[in-house]
This record gives sequence, C-alpha cells and structure tokens, in this order.
Amino acid sequence: MLIQEDSLGGRLALLQPSELDSDQETFHARLIDKIMPWAEESGFQAETSEGNVIGPFNPMLRSPNLSNASLDLLQTEQEHTSLSKKVREVVILSVGAVWKSAYELYAHNAVAKKVGLSQQSIDFLVTGQPSDTCPPKSAWPTRSPTVWSPNIR
Repeated sequence: MLIQEDSLGGRLALLQPSELDSDQETFHARLIDKIMPWAEESGFQAETSEGNVIGPFNPMLRSPNLSNASLDLLQTEQEHTSLSKKVREVVILSVGAVWKSAYELYAHNAVAKKVGLSQQSIDFLVTGQPSDTCPPKSAWPTRSPTVWSPNIR
C-alpha cells in the first residue's frame, strides 16, 4: 500500500539524505539496514521513493543519539518480550488507538495481519466496533481501548 508523500513528515519537513550530518547519516544507515526491510516484509511503507524516511523515523533523525538508544530499547523489547506476537500487536494497536497515532495504526495494521490477526479484530481494537472474531477466552479486551479511556487525549 502506497501513501501520499506530501505530508509524511507530520509537522516536520522530511529531512533529505543530503542534509544529514555524520551522526544522522549513521542513524539513517541503521534505519535503512534494520527497519526498512522489516517494514517492507510486514507490508507498510517507511520511506519515500526518494529514500526519505517517514512516520516516526523522520523526527528520529533529528536526534540520532537519543534515537539510537530508543531503537535499541525497541529492538530488545521485540526480541525478548514474553508476549506472543499477536498479543504484542494487540497492545501496540490499543495504545495507537488511544493516542490516535495514524502512522502507528497504519504500520501495525499490516504487522498485525502478518502475525495472524483478522481485519475485523484489528478494526475492533482501533475503532471500538464489536467483532465476532475475537475468541471469548483470549487475552484480548472485551471493550475497545478507545472505550476504556475516552478522556486521555
């Protein structure tokens, strides 16, 4: 699925690879090496056709030292979590729904489908619409996260 490239940096302009300093270039290379293949394999877009990183990766380039540590934490959590892949995606989609994080919901919709969640289940987590596909004895919530915490944002 392709997404429009005119607003992919959110509130920040997309950084051009030619504008990066050496720390940013090093972090950009890490994103290209680790994140882009995962995004492509998962079925979502994480860079433009010109090679600009998008979504949360664009602002990460602006603070590469902090972002390297953040990416280390993310990768450690992903590799060593006690959650199943399905439950991990339920958590990510639930948090993304509460915070109305468009890119997170877009990207993890694709990841969730890849790990076996149905589109109906994903829609339930994101919108609060009931789904007959959520098994009753699963660890999934019986109410959408948008219903649990309507006043957070």
